[in-house]
Amino acid sequence: MKPRRLAIMTPLEEHLKTGKFDVNQKDADCSNRTPLHWACQKGYAEIIRLLLEHGAKGTALTTVGWTPAHCAAECGRINALRALHASQVPTDFKDKYGDTPRRIAEIYGHQECVRYLLQAEAELAERRKNGELIEEEEDVDYDCDDEDCFESDNEETKSVMVSKIKQTDEKCKPDKKK
Repeated sequence: MKPRRLAIMTPLEEHLKTGKFDVNQKDADCSNRTPLHWACQKGYAEIIRLLLEHGAKGTALTTVGWTPAHCAAECGRINALRALHASQVPTDFKDKYGDTPRRIAEIYGHQECVRYLLQAEAELAERRKNGELIEEEEDVDYDCDDEDCFESDNEETKSVMVSKIKQTDEKCKPDKKK
């Protein structure tokens, strides 16, 4: 049984409902990560759900082709991977180097994520086979490095969304082994 959501809206939820900004805004200073990438990196499952409900693209790519699932896998955020998969977001795209989120989880030693992603990949393959999964392909120039390649900088969007999710320039730290 799913826990009931409280009727109280969070400030983020209230801000999302205004529709005054692009939930897919790319952060040009951080490899074109979107708010969804940051939420996945931090493992914020409820924020992931909210962003997806308000139109965030689950397969948005960074400059090296990382999806939000790659960010979650790098940091061992299984709850983020579960939130993406439960929302029907493919979690098996390859980046510019051919690495899937599962491979990233393997590199960083996140075995629980690896096991989960193996299961998710099997489910995705079955859904593709049955025609149940329609994926948008994104035309990406991975070598693009000038400012014209990035979407316009909306400072209000950046300051509200990114500051709510990321901590200044802090890279994720893998969870300590027990």
